[in-house]
Amino acid sequence: MTIFKVAAHAALGVYAGAVLWSGPAEAELTLTRDEVIRRVLEASPTLEAARARVAEYEAAILQADIRPNPTVGAELENFTGTGPFTGLDRTELTVTYAQQFERGNKRSLRTKLAREEARIGEGEWHIQRLDLIHTAEKAYVDVVAARTRLDQLTTQAAILKDIEGAIRARMEAGKDSELAVQNAHIRYLNASNLVANAEQELMAAKVSLAGLWGADATAVSVDAGQGFKLPAALVPMTEASVAGSPDLAIWDLREAALEASLSLEKAKSVQDPTVRVGVRYHQDTSDVAAVAGVSIPLALYDTNQGNIRRARAAVSRNMYERADRERTLIRQLGLAHARQRAAFTAARQLSGSLQAAEDAKALVLERMDKGAASYLDVFAAQSLLADIETQRIAALTQFHLAQADINRLTAIHSTDATMPATTMSGAEVQVGPEGN
Repeated sequence: MTIFKVAAHAALGVYAGAVLWSGPAEAELTLTRDEVIRRVLEASPTLEAARARVAEYEAAILQADIRPNPTVGAELENFTGTGPFTGLDRTELTVTYAQQFERGNKRSLRTKLAREEARIGEGEWHIQRLDLIHTAEKAYVDVVAARTRLDQLTTQAAILKDIEGAIRARMEAGKDSELAVQNAHIRYLNASNLVANAEQELMAAKVSLAGLWGADATAVSVDAGQGFKLPAALVPMTEASVAGSPDLAIWDLREAALEASLSLEKAKSVQDPTVRVGVRYHQDTSDVAAVAGVSIPLALYDTNQGNIRRARAAVSRNMYERADRERTLIRQLGLAHARQRAAFTAARQLSGSLQAAEDAKALVLERMDKGAASYLDVFAAQSLLADIETQRIAALTQFHLAQADINRLTAIHSTDATMPATTMSGAEVQVGPEGN
């Protein structure tokens, strides 16, 4: 092999082979990002648990809408005593039916509170869904990055082996020393070790990804070529980008529930009367008489003021916590966008540097064939090329990890998500539009 063949191999292999790979084995299942998200959501017990929690809230609504049970009572009087009350002749039996009447609109307020709490349960389902998608996206990016890194190192090892063969041929022709061959061989062995390490890192990333839906990691692969593309331009982010996030909407739902709770506590300060009606049977005359009565608690001590103050304070607390959460989301979005912008710029610049490094290496190889450069110059050029590609892969990884964070913070995957009815089996899954 001539040194020009090595150059051709390097120029084509590093640039194309580092990003694109030949394809998985036939037994592997190649998944896109959207397919990964769909599988994670379909297999998630977390979402099923959230749906079951909503079913709990729905049962609470049913219970809250029920009025108090009536009471049936019986009293037996004068059934024993002294004098004329000896024996059962003057016994009186009274049977009553009593019903408590709720005042202050308690029943409807109690039901409203239960409905607001059920809406909170639905909001939590959306948040947990977004968290799962975020985890799936980042795990997918990790696998793509590990796959791309392995492809780059595999190509690098193949190039170094070709260079070793070319230097060995030059040694046999008397143009290089045995020391140069040993140097080339050591570099190839080091590259082979890096490939082995990269294979382990890829398997670890696949285990993490496949474990999200309980799949066999050895049967899962990703489309690295499609997964690591850069957009033509970045999408600008503003404070309004998080305005419709379920992370903020949940605080609005909690505020509505706390307001409903406050109204209910105020209603509880209104005392509820109990009305009784019944009949009384007189043993001595065998006559029956109607009886009636009403009772109502006196609000001398307990007027529920403590609970009212607590509910009012909870409303204020929720308002401040929502403001803090909104500020945190805006700050996190700004940081994620800054990281993405830096990675985007670096990846674009490194792509240009990569082409320049390839041209420089081709020139070194050409000069070496003419005796104007040494094998050390070849290794230096190859090392620079590999370093630039490594940095480029790292920049692409950071870009897509930041994009996953942005997708989560802006809730891009929640725009078309509807929580399935709790009577359904299995989670209905809808994947949002591409964020990249």
